[in-house]
Amino acid sequence: MNQTNTSKRIPTQINEFRGDYAFLSNFYPAPVSYMGQTYANNEAAFQAQKTLSAREQRKFCIFRMHNPSDAKKLGRDLTLRPDWEKVKVRLMYEICMCKFMQNPELRDKLLATGESTLIEGNNWGDYFWGKVNNCGENQLGIILMDVRAKLQWNAETAPNNIPQSEILTADEEIIMEVADNLLANAFRYANQEVRLKLTVTPQYLKMSIRDDGIGFQENIDRVTQAFYHENPQDDLKHFGMGMYISRIYCERHGGKLLIKNVADGGAEVEAVFKNYVLEEQQQK
Repeated sequence: MNQTNTSKRIPTQINEFRGDYAFLSNFYPAPVSYMGQTYANNEAAFQAQKTLSAREQRKFCIFRMHNPSDAKKLGRDLTLRPDWEKVKVRLMYEICMCKFMQNPELRDKLLATGESTLIEGNNWGDYFWGKVNNCGENQLGIILMDVRAKLQWNAETAPNNIPQSEILTADEEIIMEVADNLLANAFRYANQEVRLKLTVTPQYLKMSIRDDGIGFQENIDRVTQAFYHENPQDDLKHFGMGMYISRIYCERHGGKLLIKNVADGGAEVEAVFKNYVLEEQQQK
């Protein structure tokens, strides 16, 4: 008696994100935590990034918005950030990575697509993120295939005996930008030495940067305000936004920025970033 193989074959090309592959769509209901906020789906998370206004971004959070169509509509009426066209692909990539890192069942589904070409075929005229009649850039499909490749590599190379609870999930771009800002500031005011210390646990990443300069001369609370300058002459060299942006990024990552003068001279800044996955689980 012949046996029939009933296992579903993986297509070489997935042409639309519907049916069995609806989970690939940004409209799919899957909570995602990004930049300190939790959203009901990727569409809401992405649309929220169009603005730098925290007040406007909060309109998209999971407690206020669940319908991705509403998020897309509201995204057209935001105060658009000036660098949007330069950063939108990177932001989409980061949000997609968070979606599949934070939702293991969706990660497994993505990995199960194997080497299939992923194309967001659509009939609503999106030639940038997808394709219409097989024409378009398919940027979302490209992003998803790259995310899949990185998850495949991680699954193949990571030790099998490390539980998820012992893995730190964080936003590399945010951490690198904060590190760049804090190190630049430390080198600007140091006499001879700058020390960097990293502490990594499953719960958080802590970056401590210390210099041997004169320390902070004014009210420390003012240091993380926008356009702050220790020296008025600094207006000619930089905008005084580095510490402010670093504080905002730490807070959006569930952490904080701590500043102090040290007893034997100099200043120390400590940036704390919480685990994205743990933050998302605690907010559920």
